[in-house]
Amino acid sequence: MDGSTFVGGGGSAEIMPDQQDGSGSKISIGSYTRSGGSFSFNIVSTDHDGQWAGIPTKSEYRSFNFDGKAAFGKSKLKGLAIFGLGFSSVKVINGSTDGFNVANAKFKGMDFRLGAGLSFTFTDNLILEFNAVKRIGDYNRVDGIVSGDVSDVDGEGVTTSIELIFVFDD
Repeated sequence: MDGSTFVGGGGSAEIMPDQQDGSGSKISIGSYTRSGGSFSFNIVSTDHDGQWAGIPTKSEYRSFNFDGKAAFGKSKLKGLAIFGLGFSSVKVINGSTDGFNVANAKFKGMDFRLGAGLSFTFTDNLILEFNAVKRIGDYNRVDGIVSGDVSDVDGEGVTTSIELIFVFDD
């Protein structure tokens, strides 16, 4: 999304604003090993300000992800390799129009996730992680006033996170 283009066809047009970095939340549930590796399902939600053709916009990013992490090292501080699969959407508030009506535009797609991180173990049950994940994928559908398939809508980006993890004992 570059801040100047739109997709159209089928009776409506959906804008693609340039989005600024945003902040949000992540909720995760999964399995964590004592070696520091994990597999999890997580939900990411962020809000973004942006611009399209000089007009201020608001967007909401949502992602449902399946991530695996492999830990490297034997000390309390470990390196992480992150890999996964995500299903993402960007809802552009008032981003769809047919020339008479305005509605939200929701771009949807799938991405592969590759990243790295650091994990610090405070106790057996409390871990702090710093992660950076590169999303590699496209948005292939848009829901607006008129919905349909789209192509060549870049969904790539980087997500960074600071995570406080509580590990329940079995």
